[in-house]
Amino acid sequence: MKTKTILTFISLVLVFILQSCGIGISRFVKNAPRLGMTKQAFIDAYGVPLRQNIFYDEKGGYCEELIYRELINNSGEERAINSIFLFRDGKLDSQFQEDDREYQHKLERLREQQLIKERIETEKERIAIEKERIEKEKKEKKE
Repeated sequence: MKTKTILTFISLVLVFILQSCGIGISRFVKNAPRLGMTKQAFIDAYGVPLRQNIFYDEKGGYCEELIYRELINNSGEERAINSIFLFRDGKLDSQFQEDDREYQHKLERLREQQLIKERIETEKERIAIEKERIEKEKKEKKE
């Protein structure tokens, strides 16, 4: 029991430190699910998943994966992660997290498009200034 108390205390301190540094924490770290909990209890606690995969494992056991996407803000940079929970025969067996690469690529494309738009606007402004300068020079030559 003492070891469990120490681990809980260390986990809480770690979460506090990470949050104070501006590092986002997954809700599944803040409020960790218990291995062995039922799928229904899990959904009641965390809501409906983004996606669900159903399959049979190599031993013929019924498996379901519930996939949740979260947006995490790490010091001003938004990241998307997928938390994947594996249920075997209706009980939580394992979980893991991974970067949502599709979402990250979408963000990168949006940033690139924004940069292109900014460059186009800057070029338009530069051209307008250049036109004004040329017009001014033409007027000065006529006078």
